[in-house]
Amino acid sequence: MPNKVGHLLRGRLTDIVLASLLFFGSFISVVWTSDDMGVTYDEAIYAGCALRFLQWLNMTLQSIKHGDFVSPFKYETIQAYWHAKDMHPPFPKMLTAMTYLLFGNIMPAGLAPLRSSTALMFAALIVAVYIWLLRYFGRTAAIYGALALLTMPRVFAHAHFVTLDVPVASATFIATILMANAVEHKSKMLTAFGALALGIAFSCKMNALLAPFGLLTFFLIDRLLSSRHMGERTEANAKLLRAIFVTAVSTAFAFAFLLLTWLWLWYETPKRLASYILFHGKHFPVHTFYLGKMHAYAPWHYPLVMTAVTTPALTLLMALAGTAITIVRWQSTPMLARVALINYIIHIAPFCLPQTPKYNCVRLFMPAIPFLIVLASFAFHKLEMIASKLLARVHPYINVRPKIISLSLIVIFIAPSLNSLLRIHPFELSYYNALVGGTRGAVYRWGFESTYWGVNIVQLLPFLNEQRDGSLVFIIPVGLHAYMDLYIRFGWLKPTLRFTSKIEDLPKADFAMFQGSQTEIYDNPITWFLWLKCKPAHAAVYDGVPIAAVYDANAIRIALKWGAKRTQLPHKND
Repeated sequence: MPNKVGHLLRGRLTDIVLASLLFFGSFISVVWTSDDMGVTYDEAIYAGCALRFLQWLNMTLQSIKHGDFVSPFKYETIQAYWHAKDMHPPFPKMLTAMTYLLFGNIMPAGLAPLRSSTALMFAALIVAVYIWLLRYFGRTAAIYGALALLTMPRVFAHAHFVTLDVPVASATFIATILMANAVEHKSKMLTAFGALALGIAFSCKMNALLAPFGLLTFFLIDRLLSSRHMGERTEANAKLLRAIFVTAVSTAFAFAFLLLTWLWLWYETPKRLASYILFHGKHFPVHTFYLGKMHAYAPWHYPLVMTAVTTPALTLLMALAGTAITIVRWQSTPMLARVALINYIIHIAPFCLPQTPKYNCVRLFMPAIPFLIVLASFAFHKLEMIASKLLARVHPYINVRPKIISLSLIVIFIAPSLNSLLRIHPFELSYYNALVGGTRGAVYRWGFESTYWGVNIVQLLPFLNEQRDGSLVFIIPVGLHAYMDLYIRFGWLKPTLRFTSKIEDLPKADFAMFQGSQTEIYDNPITWFLWLKCKPAHAAVYDGVPIAAVYDANAIRIALKWGAKRTQLPHKND
């Protein structure tokens, strides 16, 4: 008995150490590389909201210190500090404010103090994936799943940004698994923690509202597919009733949490809540370049195709295998895999609707990705079991320890995606897998978007700093002017350059600079010609694709001369 207890304690200690290593390893890897990627278009908005929250918090503390408990919560004050023109909830912005306050004087100057908030949510997601995979599939599959998620280039990129996608994915996954297990094990404690996690998810982004539907849909399908055996059907009915109760309680709490944390909703609550819901229900179209064409609303298959071509190939293969096994052997499949399959579908299905905006690759349906990793880990677990059985058969002839086999499987399935991540950094938003020929094949052969969100412009700053003072730089899109000012304040860009986005200024510009984002340059024949036909003076290149580039005055003259004769867009082979 003492040996069994000691073995159990050592096992738990090992898992605590591994979970801690995964948490701090993922957090540090993001923070350490924070300055490698430029500021996104949305990031400045959310960071600004975070800094306004800090101002409000400081003002509130000062007011309370002087006995004024009313002024911080007046309509005018809330309107000034909490206005929600972006129509997104506050939790990630509040967390950003807190981490900035905590790490601002500890971390080096730059983006890391602000971006540490998303890094924390990412680290929490990695650990949550590890813990639940450990419980259902064992330690090896748990390590594989955590590392598979960590080394997904697109996900790792978004873990850097002060945006909402990784936070909502983290909170949604944690809430869903906690609530599912609360139903399965009749646990009030898991229900309470699940409700809190769901509240945080609701206070992150709108698509967290899909989580309750995912939970109810799973238990409804589980009930419909349950065995005809009376005992099993009775248990399935009981679980469905518990799921309805847990979902109702958790959703009610989550809405209360959203109202409590989003002070903007404290006034004109029905009107503002309706505005929030309608804004996302009827979101304005955002154009995207997909399969060689520009779309206001991309085709229904966009989410499925983008998932397939931006997930590392071996991870995708394992996810497809896990999906197939779960469907074929539904009754004998562990609950975690079944929950993952249903919730992956629930979180990606709305983005397959015709009038749903689809853009920025997998960003909008990021909550679906952790469930995809669970399915991949389930297949990995099955593969590990098969390998163990084969090892048992040959053990008398070949003395190989099971741990060596497990470790070898992890290396085999993680090493390629880790290698891809290390090679592509800091261009993770341009990652495509081998199925479409990497980034070069995806962009030039298939017509996928080469990049987005403006983060790669930062790679061009060293070249600009070498140019003569007063140089005029034509830059698109128009909003990038503000980011140049931001980089100047960071000390990354010298302040003696001039920038313009007026097309009439292009003939007198010394340089033209932009990302190779087809969506941003497609409507301008001159910039499209520069990107396709002209050699840049300097470029940030990955896999033969100019992700961001600067063109000199000579290239600009060539493009303008071509544009004077033709107005239609050039093709690569013209």
